[in-house]
Amino acid sequence: MANIRLHPSSIDDFACPKRFEYGLTHRPEWRHPAGLNGTAVHAVIATIHGQSLWDEPRELFGDMYTEQFALALDNPKRDSERGVPVWWGEWGDQRTACARFTTDALDMIDGYRQDVRNRDALLVACEAKWRATFGGFDWEGEVDQIRLCADG
Repeated sequence: MANIRLHPSSIDDFACPKRFEYGLTHRPEWRHPAGLNGTAVHAVIATIHGQSLWDEPRELFGDMYTEQFALALDNPKRDSERGVPVWWGEWGDQRTACARFTTDALDMIDGYRQDVRNRDALLVACEAKWRATFGGFDWEGEVDQIRLCADG
């Protein structure tokens, strides 16, 4: 147990010892396309900040999102997800899933770009890994964004 790092989602597992044991000893059997979507959206947002692309046309972000979706598929953020297949479910395959997520993703990205608070913020990190010890247990995870805002 000393080498195991828990994730915030592990908190619920403490209520059921068998579920907790299973979570510690088994890799996930599959990844969900929604996770790829979130990673792709955050990568596009980081690029917007990094290259100051606030006023670019929506179409640019569609291409960028598609590229980031494919990268998220090929390069999982968590080591435990490497080599784990994606369960495409109702979407059937990568191309269909990406196409179905793209419209909502672009709406989110447009909303993000239109909010002046986001333009004024300094993005320090995106999907940054963190580790901490709470209650004698080591925890780790990713935070979507770390940013400095104009109002503090």
